[in-house]
Amino acid sequence: MNTQKLTGSADAIPGMETDWDEDLGQPTRRDPDALPPSTPSEHIMSWFYTLIMGLTGGNMLFALKAATLTVLLCIPNFLKHTAHFAYEERFVWGIFMGQLTLARFRGDTTFALVARLLCTLLGGLTGMVIWYVAAQKGLGNAYGYTAAVGFCTPFFYYGRLYWPGPPMTNIIFFVTATIVLGFSWQNAHFAQVFHFYGWSLAWRRFVLVVAGVTAAFIFSLLPPSTTLRRYQRTMLSTTAAELGSIYCSIVSYANTRGRHDVNRSEIVQALIAIRMKLKRSVVLKTNIIYEFSLRGKWPAKRYQRILELQM
Repeated sequence: MNTQKLTGSADAIPGMETDWDEDLGQPTRRDPDALPPSTPSEHIMSWFYTLIMGLTGGNMLFALKAATLTVLLCIPNFLKHTAHFAYEERFVWGIFMGQLTLARFRGDTTFALVARLLCTLLGGLTGMVIWYVAAQKGLGNAYGYTAAVGFCTPFFYYGRLYWPGPPMTNIIFFVTATIVLGFSWQNAHFAQVFHFYGWSLAWRRFVLVVAGVTAAFIFSLLPPSTTLRRYQRTMLSTTAAELGSIYCSIVSYANTRGRHDVNRSEIVQALIAIRMKLKRSVVLKTNIIYEFSLRGKWPAKRYQRILELQM
């Protein structure tokens, strides 16, 4: 069994359940170290071995990496000498940022790093400016705060819904500005544990975001590290091979129609599945520019041409 297909990698196309691989006479992958199982005990051990090998796939290794990152970021909250500091500075937000930033592919993690840093900075400055407009140098009052927030809220809603660009940048900017405004008012007037507002709150949030996304970026460089370039190349080779198989099936369907029961819906389903796979690659390849390489430039035009031909 191909363990790579168990991990949802580029070698698998979701939605394709075909049995025409035999049309091209392609051999199936076999174990070079053992013959096919022949007894019940050998079948059980073969299934167990396949399961263990599946745990070494890309998705499982990424899950282990993400779990390790989460554990390391949680350590300051459980140590006696750092627990008070971590709770007082709300380091839990750094843990959230690390978990949300770390992605399967290095380019996605780098894009999340740049987007979160830039949008957190701009969103924090926006929320801080609105807060000081409403509160001036003091704690402000409900009337001034309501007037400032009421004036800005329609623009926030419009920008959140119609601002062009990736959704992540849009969300982080407005969420950061809203958090700075909301927690500034809460901590200034109903402070129980945290007393930060305005500038003190904005820069602490930015530092926590920097800590979380930087840790995620460093972990994305550690092995096993997967790049979008490799995923794009492997995906296009897989879809090219599947398109060849579908072509043979279509020719067989045209030649044997009326004499054999050919599953036409299976061919249509496979075409739809491949098209969805190619469309997904169009979205994924936008972050390839964030993957730096010292070996040379990525031939974007060539891969784009291959994608257009397959589509």
